Amino acid sequence: MESDNWRFRHLLAVQLGDLFSLFSDETVETELYPIFVKLLRDPVAEVRNGAAQQLGQILKRLKETNAPWRDEFVSELSEFASDDCFQVRLTYAFMCNHLVKLEESLFDGEVFEKDFLPQLVQLSSDKVTNIRRLVANCVTLLREKKGFGSQPDVKECVEVLQNDKDIDVLRTMGKNLELGITGWRHNGVSSGAERDQEVRGKLAAAS
Repeated sequence: MESDNWRFRHLLAVQLGDLFSLFSDETVETELYPIFVKLLRDPVAEVRNGAAQQLGQILKRLKETNAPWRDEFVSELSEFASDDCFQVRLTYAFMCNHLVKLEESLFDGEVFEKDFLPQLVQLSSDKVTNIRRLVANCVTLLREKKGFGSQPDVKECVEVLQNDKDIDVLRTMGKNLELGITGWRHNGVSSGAERDQEVRGKLAAAS
């Protein structure tokens, strides 16, 4: 882990899901768990994202083995959502995105609702735009899953994000249709930068 070669760390990160399944419970807890958390905080984004993508497989393994430290693990991950470092909070949003993108047969709705959704609500008003964009993408996907569209926390996220001041967040939430396209068709505004300028003007007027 002391290697400066980020490609090596990335290679390790993307194999962690399989490694959690191959090794004994003791090795998973004492060796792989700490490595996973460390890689989630790696200075290189590719390494952090590679590790984050393994979370679904890791949670599945912990559930199957009824790992006694599973709640501690999830609690430690939850702290990422309120970390002072924006990259760590961004990694948490990326983990949530990965979980929501899992195939329906692999997505554990109960686990996500209990262990991840509250933090996602928190991040929907994060001061960093890129984090809110990831949350918007996650919420958009989450609304399509059975039982989540009417979930109060999801509705809260939607309400917050549909009142965001960032164009890309609004586009992801589908709000851009409300703000601009109808108006553009009637006022002759062209595509691209002029449309963005129009939306920015409306956002500024609304703030």
